[in-house]
Amino acid sequence: MWLNRVTALVQDEGWLGLVDELSLELGLTRHIRLLQAKGPAMPMTWGIRRPAILLPAEADEWTAERRRDVLLHELAHVKRHDFLIQLIARIACAVYWFHPLVWLAATRLREERERACDDHVLRAGATPSAYATHLLDIARGLRAARATSLASVAMARSRPRRRGLRNRPLSAPTPSIRLRGSPRQASRRSARPVTRLRPWTRCAAAPANRNIRTP
Repeated sequence: MWLNRVTALVQDEGWLGLVDELSLELGLTRHIRLLQAKGPAMPMTWGIRRPAILLPAEADEWTAERRRDVLLHELAHVKRHDFLIQLIARIACAVYWFHPLVWLAATRLREERERACDDHVLRAGATPSAYATHLLDIARGLRAARATSLASVAMARSRPRRRGLRNRPLSAPTPSIRLRGSPRQASRRSARPVTRLRPWTRCAAAPANRNIRTP
């Protein structure tokens, strides 16, 4: 399988112990496969019966805080069954490709999904400013690796500022998301591979000199 050529199972006890600890906190009973890319990649998750989380090659250099925040975000996707939901949304877009409201709904669903997973991380005690910094740092490191678009649910898809991480209250996903552009433009933005679910990529598209304001 091609995936075996670009990833390897994580054997580090520190990572595996952290996954088990956070899975217990979230009430997850399914076994989570933890994989590490052999090069640059986005943190992401995929799979329904056998969920997997992919870490970039440089993840071993992360601080303990960043490791915890990234895994919490990805495990929140697993807990919410976001991979299956996103797959259904992409099928709906493929069937009703001519209907702009379907594309708008899929875009909104993606934004709400990421906000909900952000809330999981923030409720666990992450500082909003530090968490936003993690998103930006990881996304900026992906500028040279944008070709690694593996099937997934990911962490930095939308910009921290747009996600309101500076001073957002901890709550369920908010309906106050503003969709930019016309339905035709929204459909173009939503035309991603069917199985991708990522929050890290939009941060990579943000200008490098756009900083997050701390409270």
